Amino acid sequence: ESTVTLDDSKRYGEAELVFVDTDGTVVWSEETGQIRIHGNSTSWSKKKSYNVKLSQKANLFDVETARKWVLIGNQYDVTRIRNAVAYSLADRLGLPYTPAYTYVDAYVNGEYWGEYMLVEKIDVSETSVDIDPDAGDFLFEVENWRPKEGVTFITTKKLNLRVGLNAPEVPTDDQLTAITNILNTFDKALSAGVWADVAALCDV
Repeated sequence: ESTVTLDDSKRYGEAELVFVDTDGTVVWSEETGQIRIHGNSTSWSKKKSYNVKLSQKANLFDVETARKWVLIGNQYDVTRIRNAVAYSLADRLGLPYTPAYTYVDAYVNGEYWGEYMLVEKIDVSETSVDIDPDAGDFLFEVENWRPKEGVTFITTKKLNLRVGLNAPEVPTDDQLTAITNILNTFDKALSAGVWADVAALCDV
């Protein structure tokens, strides 16, 4: 149960969350879960995707133990398997930080909303992206236009790449300066088109 609207792409709203297995067993239930619309272009689609935040970590359907999840609607994929194929291939290749997933049927306020992919949200944890923000590591995503409340954004100087910080969520001044310098160094190399310089700064 929730009162999520399009504006909730900016902020989380409280929701009662119940996860039920195929045999009717309730694997997780709480009244203080949180949910908001997920994605950029898909946030305007009819079948939206959602970020789901539990009050604590839980193992949902033996997929993974995590607190943050994403319900992906696959609105623009008529096959409904493109994301699954990509995740499965990445897992078979042994790529780090590959999200775990399963398919679920979603009901909102008693109404059937269709088939979704329940995906472990990429986040800083031992089971997801195992980094240490206090040691200078950071996690970000490119956010070209969509505003979010409570998110720190950095725009690079050359290519005007706008990124939002996932971790640290609230950086100190020193952390923000260091992260900005790293991003601008990469931005400068990328804009210059010198492949050797780009390859020296990231895994390609």
